Amino acid sequence: MTQDVKHCGECLLFRYEDTYGYGLCEIQNDYEHCGNKCFFADKPLNTYLTAKATVKVLRLFNKYRMGKSDVMLPVRLYSIALGSAIRHCRRLDAIKPNE
Repeated sequence: MTQDVKHCGECLLFRYEDTYGYGLCEIQNDYEHCGNKCFFADKPLNTYLTAKATVKVLRLFNKYRMGKSDVMLPVRLYSIALGSAIRHCRRLDAIKPNE
């Protein structure tokens, strides 16, 4: 169980790797090489994730927290996803009329 993912190939969300080392990063929804440095490793904690990526990361965290998964994503990624979830909720709250 590693906390610091340095490269894409070490991440739980790096899927469908081919024989040349290219695969899909499910958070970025983009193809990366397994040897590339993680996109989120140096990003500030206020980096914005899409709603779909936010739900995916938080769902994986919940599985780990409940004991259904032994693999934990980097804590930095959870912090980014939590900040994005709060921003999404605030935006929804701003759209909804005050009651």
